[in-house]
Amino acid sequence: MVIIGCGVVGIEYASMFTAFGVDVTPIDGHERLLAFLDHEVVDELIHQMRNRNVKFRLGERVDHIDVSKNGRNRPVVHLESGMRVVLDVALYAVGRSGATENLDLAAAGLQSDNRGRIKVDDRFRTEVPNIFAASDVIGSPSLACTSSEQGRLATCHAFGVKAGRMADHFPIGIYSIPETSTVGQLEEEIIRNKVPYESGVAR
Repeated sequence: MVIIGCGVVGIEYASMFTAFGVDVTPIDGHERLLAFLDHEVVDELIHQMRNRNVKFRLGERVDHIDVSKNGRNRPVVHLESGMRVVLDVALYAVGRSGATENLDLAAAGLQSDNRGRIKVDDRFRTEVPNIFAASDVIGSPSLACTSSEQGRLATCHAFGVKAGRMADHFPIGIYSIPETSTVGQLEEEIIRNKVPYESGVAR
């Protein structure tokens, strides 16, 4: 199986299918995966996945995909480097889009970007003052734990209920194998901000 895209969803699917015994080859144009996580955590995750025979092709971009004509209808993934990858299944997991195309946003005086996302302020108010939006339709981080809090805060602001702002630090969970989660600033950010700190590792 080829998985095109090694974001959160791509990594989760790669982990799941590998656990079922499927040979998985994730392809991603980035040299570094999951850049919003601590580098040491990501390195360990990739190491664990490679031990389960996941074959990463990083820094590779897909040029196009064909279907083989040998009667088996297998996808042939052509990379920009000239390499071809032929496997049984290709899964496309590159980015999320807000499901706004059927909402007739223009009739409400709104518009979305090329990925279906709607712009909001820090109170989740759109450009139309009485319309609020939250979750996947406003873009990153598009996580269940943050989406539920965004929805709660948007509802409070819409109905004039006193509510705070979205916290700066929220938990991030990736349902990979092994699972990966984090909360708070990255070590790289702490170093960049010249904050003294101690780190500990438990295995």
